[in-house]
Amino acid sequence: MSLAAIETSIVSASLFACRHVFGYIFSNEKEVVDFVTVMAPLVCLSVILDSVQGVLAGIARGCGW
Repeated sequence: MSLAAIETSIVSASLFACRHVFGYIFSNEKEVVDFVTVMAPLVCLSVILDSVQGVLAGIARGCGW
């Protein structure tokens, strides 16, 4: 769980820090870049929750549930 938390915090922090530049991967249009900038915190939250869910699913499967 701690490894997942460390990995998730690194990925989320880097994504959040680059949210103003990240949109240029998809398009050069200002609307798209602004939309990606707005959506980046939600993507960071999604990465965190998905990582925790994957770890907990692995624990449950390892316990035989």
